[in-house]
Amino acid sequence: ALAKDSAHVSAYHPFDKAIDPTAIAMDCTKGIDYLYAPFKAWTSSHILSYLDPYVHLTMKHAQAVIIVKYVNDGYTGGNNKLTKFEASGTSFGSVGELNSTTGVTTNISGIYGHDMSASPKNLPTANTDTMVVDTFYVLPTKIANGTLTFKLTIDGKEISATTTKVLESGYIYYYPLRYKGDSKDLIINSGVQIIPWNSDVMGNIQIISTDLYKSLGL
Repeated sequence: ALAKDSAHVSAYHPFDKAIDPTAIAMDCTKGIDYLYAPFKAWTSSHILSYLDPYVHLTMKHAQAVIIVKYVNDGYTGGNNKLTKFEASGTSFGSVGELNSTTGVTTNISGIYGHDMSASPKNLPTANTDTMVVDTFYVLPTKIANGTLTFKLTIDGKEISATTTKVLESGYIYYYPLRYKGDSKDLIINSGVQIIPWNSDVMGNIQIISTDLYKSLGL
C-alpha cells in the first residue's frame, strides 16, 4: 500500500534488504547475474496509483558476457597446453558499484584471470580446430576506443592480442583468437560476434567456476 499519492519504484537482483540500492557492490568473479530495473521502468504511465496499482518490471543485465575461443591456425611447436588466461583493458572491469535506480555503474576496475597451472587445459592440435577457452561476466565501462587485451600462456610462452571495442551491458561477445605458432602473437579475426543476452542463448552458456580465479587475487 502506498503511503502517499505516488512513488518511484526500482528493483535489483539478487535482493538483500541490507543493501543500499543506489550503491550495490558487484563482483563478476562470483558468477552472479546482477539485474536491475531503474525508476520509471514499470506500467504504462510510470506512476503508481489506485488506477494503476501493479508494478510490471522489466529487469536488465548490469553485465556483459565475453566468450573467448581458441583457434589453432597451424601451431605445432609444443604440447598445446594452456596454463593461464587473462583479460584486461579499459573496455571493462571485474568489480564496480551499481545504482539500481538509474542503471549507472561506477568505480569499475579489475582484470579477469584464470590460472590453470595445476591442471593445464588441452588445446586442439589439428589445424582450424576450435575450443572455448573461457566464459566470464564483465562490467562495461563504455569508454570510447576502449581496449581489450587477451593473454594466453601456451606451452610456457605468453602470447596476446589487443582490440578496440565499446562494450555494452546485456550483450554477449564472442572473440575467436587464432594462433599460428612460431614467434607470432594471437590474431583476433573478423569472426567476432555480438548477440543480445536473453534466455534463448544463455541456456547454452556455462560461466566457468569462480573457484579457479583466486591465483590473481580476484
